[in-house]
Amino acid sequence: MNLILRTLTGIAIVAVIAGCILGGFYWSMGLFGILTLASTLEFVNICRKEASASVWSVVPALLSYLTAIWLFCDLSGNEHSAGKRAIMVAFSLFILSSLILLACELYRLKTRPVINLSVGLMPILYIALPFSLVPILGLWCGAQTGAAYNGLFPLALFVFVWCNDVGAYCVGCTLGRHRLFPRVSPKKSWEGSVGGAVLTIAAAIVMARTMPEHFGFMPATSWAVIALLTVVFGTLGDLTESLIKRGLDIKDSGRILPGHGGFLDRFDSTLFVVPAVAAFLLLCSLSC
Repeated sequence: MNLILRTLTGIAIVAVIAGCILGGFYWSMGLFGILTLASTLEFVNICRKEASASVWSVVPALLSYLTAIWLFCDLSGNEHSAGKRAIMVAFSLFILSSLILLACELYRLKTRPVINLSVGLMPILYIALPFSLVPILGLWCGAQTGAAYNGLFPLALFVFVWCNDVGAYCVGCTLGRHRLFPRVSPKKSWEGSVGGAVLTIAAAIVMARTMPEHFGFMPATSWAVIALLTVVFGTLGDLTESLIKRGLDIKDSGRILPGHGGFLDRFDSTLFVVPAVAAFLLLCSLSC
């Protein structure tokens, strides 16, 4: 029954992500804005055993999410640009909300204020900025293919993450003998990681070579490198979230996704993969 529920939930998650990413810039922006809000609240909630972070942490997180997207739109001259004035307003409100969050700790009368503030502001870097890069990568892909927005590239990253998860799970369950990081995640194995890497890189190369009309804006070797980055940083993201949960002595970050736990459980790899790939693309553009 749990396997059926997990499978159905997984299908629904894939459908929503694929539909919104391919549905257009505003659908993508809306979905990942909601995920930023929900994941930030989830993060603050699971940290309550160790800290008394304020739920108002969602305000600077959301404002940093919007500022990053609008700033990219304006710099790239995209038709979705919110304009310099809107960017300045969002960025100013982000700064003010962060300062107010810091100052409010004076009046909350909670113990360990440094830890409270660290937990409250961590979602900006850990959640909001990575999620903001998903619609931004859609705009970048559009620029490469002569369109205002193209969701194929960010969707491909999610496909790579899913391939890595499936490959690592299947190979790890059947051939896994050598533990990858037993202190944090006893079930992960080196064999599983290799299996995930092989499947992900193979999927990237096949995709690039068989569908050049969609993915031909980058050579197959670049897709293979991006797939490898997905494997490495996806695993690091998974392990990092496991470390956080182990430190908090919890099994799942939430229960909102039946069979999958919480939002952080489902998107832990993505939160590392997307910024790593974006950094790779930026470095490539600077070297050209």
